[in-house]
Amino acid sequence: MPKNATQSIPARSMTRVTDTAVTALRVQNQGLYPILVCATVGTVAPADTQGALELRPGEALLPDTALTSLWPGITAANHVWVWSEVAGSVSVSHG
Repeated sequence: MPKNATQSIPARSMTRVTDTAVTALRVQNQGLYPILVCATVGTVAPADTQGALELRPGEALLPDTALTSLWPGITAANHVWVWSEVAGSVSVSHG
């Protein structure tokens, strides 16, 4: 199911930002603090933030970059998660 929305991210909680399995997406940190972005195969949240990408306020992952390019160590990554020390929001869009 396609998604194009702003999503709230609670503090200190791994939050899935993909509604379905995806191969690429666009996600932008709209909060005031850095966020950590993680990928998994399937809908089970990652146990930690190892291998996460950090996005500072305003930074984005662009939609033309495959998840397997961003996380080459996670074969067939298809879900994306966000963690933040403080509550914030992300803009997310995927097909």
